[in-house]
Amino acid sequence: MPYADNYFEFDSSKRVTKEATQGGLYAHLYAYAKSSFTTGYNAWTYKTTETLPDNNQLIVYSNFAGEAMLTVFYDTTTLQKWETFNKYDSAGRVILRALPSAITGYDDTKSDLLNSVSSNYQYMRDSSGLVEITDYASSTTATPSTPGNVAGFLQDTKIKQGELGTTILISGQQYYSHTANSVTIYPTANSTRYRNTDGTGAETTSNSYTFFTGTNQIQSIAISLPVISSSQNGPGSADVVTVFNDTYGRPIWSKDGDGFINYTPILNAPSGAGETPPRPISMRTNLPSSWD
Repeated sequence: MPYADNYFEFDSSKRVTKEATQGGLYAHLYAYAKSSFTTGYNAWTYKTTETLPDNNQLIVYSNFAGEAMLTVFYDTTTLQKWETFNKYDSAGRVILRALPSAITGYDDTKSDLLNSVSSNYQYMRDSSGLVEITDYASSTTATPSTPGNVAGFLQDTKIKQGELGTTILISGQQYYSHTANSVTIYPTANSTRYRNTDGTGAETTSNSYTFFTGTNQIQSIAISLPVISSSQNGPGSADVVTVFNDTYGRPIWSKDGDGFINYTPILNAPSGAGETPPRPISMRTNLPSSWD
């Protein structure tokens, strides 16, 4: 042990109860508990308490799937606790995250830890503290030519002050659909960030695609960046970055926002199926060029 980077001890369930590091100089101790609550994404099943080398503790309550519902840092000297809470939807995706500034405590005799009563958590501040919201689309509106939502895909993110605070839009995302050989994919059509504190001031990055004939393999992508106005020393129009791929999905041609062409030629192309793709080299032109 004096020469070991890591030394472990286990309980009868083969769980680590002690980890010593740096030849035993520092010890992390682990204790485990399990609840008897009915399993669910928002009911805690497992509790793990890690006692750190400085005797402070990191406590994690997880649901049946092992996803952290509540993470607690406990300062055993000052008796202060900092809690971070996650709420999940029926698919096990985080839809709400409350930071320590929004949490006032917890009760592990309650399955949800924060004791939701009439859809209001007892241990979450109503009007102060940072709460993050993530929304997923409930239906699909995306088409091959019109950006839209995709059921189950990320739709937007928001923040608010406290559980009952007004939500402020932070970001949003839309998609295209593309179908080949009876398989549909949904590449990102645009991503928007909102720069102002009231959820306005949209700055959008848009994508357009071409595909190799009869496939879902992307041949090219043109990325239109947000417009930077002349008052902010920008051109007043969107820069567009375009990338063309080969059939292995590797970028071979690109044009940057200033119109310069970059080319990556492929040497010693394989002659038969199953051969290892060759390694590329790169070169760049000095002159702007039209994209033809």
